[in-house]
Amino acid sequence: MKISFTLDEQRLSLDISPEESAFSVLRKTETGSKIRWRCSPGSCVGLCTILLNEQPVTACSVPATQLDNSVARTLSSIPLERLGHYIAALSASGSNTCGYCSPN
Repeated sequence: MKISFTLDEQRLSLDISPEESAFSVLRKTETGSKIRWRCSPGSCVGLCTILLNEQPVTACSVPATQLDNSVARTLSSIPLERLGHYIAALSASGSNTCGYCSPN
């Protein structure tokens, strides 16, 4: 199945399997390869959070088919000076961070 979407301001068209998650599809792209995953069964830490049509979602829990005709953004597309409120939200939720936006 072919889908088209925008990832960090780059328009992409990819062939996917309907069973794939958004996480697995995004990891195959140059930009999305920076998305991290560190969950264990029953314990989501939110490292794979992306903005999908400006709504935060965990990419591991979203079917890849939902990327079709969407706009997806990773934290790496947000200027460092604007990351403050994302860092605060991740910290408040108890999420671990990968170190990109927060060294802890």
